[in-house]
Amino acid sequence: MKNLLFFLFTISLSNSLLLAQTKEALETEIKNLEQAEVSAILAMDYEKLTNLWAPDFMVNNPANTVLKSRSEVFERMNQGIIHYSEYRREIEEILIMEGMVIVMGEETVKPKGVAPMTGKTLRRRYTNFWREIDGRWQVQARHANVIGAD
Repeated sequence: MKNLLFFLFTISLSNSLLLAQTKEALETEIKNLEQAEVSAILAMDYEKLTNLWAPDFMVNNPANTVLKSRSEVFERMNQGIIHYSEYRREIEEILIMEGMVIVMGEETVKPKGVAPMTGKTLRRRYTNFWREIDGRWQVQARHANVIGAD
């Protein structure tokens, strides 16, 4: 009986350690994807953003409108409404769930060109909702709101 209990305890502990390692690896992956998203937005790299954003990517944006697809966001980028000379993101919390990861934090952006508030430095709160779609992580939905401008 003692051997059976020891065996079950060992299996349970091993599973807990494996889950912790898996969670840590996923958190690192999401942090890397978050940075890749920032880099792709700065570079206006539609190909990379196509891989990072789900086709039905939905954004509640700082202009107080809801964009209902990745193509709507690309249209805003093409118009210069979404265009930055600087973009920094500070992740504060990551919540990992089955098939979904929620990331919350603060962003600092500096719009340029014809984008609203060009030349100002904007601080925003943001939330990204990542989903595993066909074996890869993509942003399904996003919310961002301005909390300060310098």
